[in-house]
Amino acid sequence: MRRIKGGFTFPIAEGDEVERLERTVLENPEVRQEYIKLLKRKPDNVKIVSYLPHVFSDEALEGYNYNGASALGRSKLAMKAYEIFSNCFLEAYESEGMKLHDLASQISSAIKQSRNRMRQRTFRAKKSIKKMLNAKSEN
Repeated sequence: MRRIKGGFTFPIAEGDEVERLERTVLENPEVRQEYIKLLKRKPDNVKIVSYLPHVFSDEALEGYNYNGASALGRSKLAMKAYEIFSNCFLEAYESEGMKLHDLASQISSAIKQSRNRMRQRTFRAKKSIKKMLNAKSEN
């Protein structure tokens, strides 16, 4: 876990904190620079897909996707409109040659992996509950 000014602990655990981080980064240049510094901790050979879970939990990103396109009738917030997901990432990774289309692709992939992890956890939890209920009914 890492902390920066403004009382932010990473990985950010919930959507409300994502929104608070966005507001604070827009209002406070010191917090913005600390956040970018945190993003720069990503090793050059590591893709955003692998690093994003160190910055935001799967649950924190549940209401977002890169373009804001709705999936199955559930609208999502567009990450590309957020400073913390767009310009801050581009600034942090400009030395790696990160361009907007690279960022969009990598964040989109990271969101897909996040959704897959969440589905897998739900599946395992349901399977575990079912197993417990079956064991109780056999007793």
